[in-house]
Amino acid sequence: ASSDGLYPNFIQGIANQGGGSYHAASDADALLKALLEIFYEIQAVNSVFAAASLPVSVNARGTYLNQVYMGMFRPDGDGNPRWRGNLKQYKFGLDAVGNLSLVDANGTSAISASTGFISPSAVSFWTSPSTFWTNQLLGTPPTAGDSPDGEVVEKGAAAQGVRTAYATSQTSRGVLTCVGCAANTALGGATTLFNSSNTAITAAALGVASSTDRSTLIDWVRGTDNAGDEQGPTTTPVTTVRPSVHGDVLHSRPAVVNYGGTTGVVVFYGGNDGMLHAINGNQTGTGAGNELWSYIPEEMYGKLNRLRVNTPKVRMPSTPAAIVAAPRDYFVDGPIGVYQKLRADGSVEKVIIYVAMRRGARS
Repeated sequence: ASSDGLYPNFIQGIANQGGGSYHAASDADALLKALLEIFYEIQAVNSVFAAASLPVSVNARGTYLNQVYMGMFRPDGDGNPRWRGNLKQYKFGLDAVGNLSLVDANGTSAISASTGFISPSAVSFWTSPSTFWTNQLLGTPPTAGDSPDGEVVEKGAAAQGVRTAYATSQTSRGVLTCVGCAANTALGGATTLFNSSNTAITAAALGVASSTDRSTLIDWVRGTDNAGDEQGPTTTPVTTVRPSVHGDVLHSRPAVVNYGGTTGVVVFYGGNDGMLHAINGNQTGTGAGNELWSYIPEEMYGKLNRLRVNTPKVRMPSTPAAIVAAPRDYFVDGPIGVYQKLRADGSVEKVIIYVAMRRGARS
């Protein structure tokens, strides 16, 4: 009978058997909260919004290299503002009957015929085996490694490159910024590094109360797992990089430049981790898929702490403010324009990128 104490267990069992979830509600507020949790769970799928990008080869005008870049994201299943993301690379190939298709690093189809999204068995370029996800098994079926990365946004690719390069220390990561800089300021010196030694980055600008909070937040943004709310690996030497080190790439379409020579392809794209990213976009070779640098505009400073504390939850349309308090923040979220000046021989003399913030901006 529905009046006895075993009825919720019965319904819970039905939900478990069907691969769903069970939410109890005994009044209107609890029902609203349960519905919101369901909507968050439905929304929390590995996704791509922005169009994929291909690099134009400056050495053969009008042709494209066989490299396809996809910015990816997954909303948080609990409605929290910190989402995970990645940049993945695939290429085009022919299937068994000669049809053009997207293929992975192994030359096999990257797309699942049943879902139309990335196949669970796909391995994107730059992805290598690991045991990083030992304490947070992911994928279909759930595994502890990055390869195959399949449909799981945060596995493999550029995100794995950052986690691997700065696994036990994030101090050498090239995160740049510019506080009140004049035009044509060269970046890379001590005053343009996003780290706790740069006194131009104040606690007030970051929206935190103390110098300790300032240093903690700066380190977290650079990749240090100091919020205590993520499940990184327990390895020796101790891994200190956070699993969410690469934020979501929601609207920013990657801009791809082939510089030729020893530099080759560089991919520029924005993320809702506050950063403009520059990645070695070469398909293979030394450093392929590694982050060259990232850049945080000073206009983004005040939004960064919300990502670390991971609250308040994201407000959905028509959601009462009493349930969740704030709409989602956006950062370097817009399109990137590219100007290239070429020499007579077709090599690149100068590249200028124009970065738009889209929803991350106010004017």
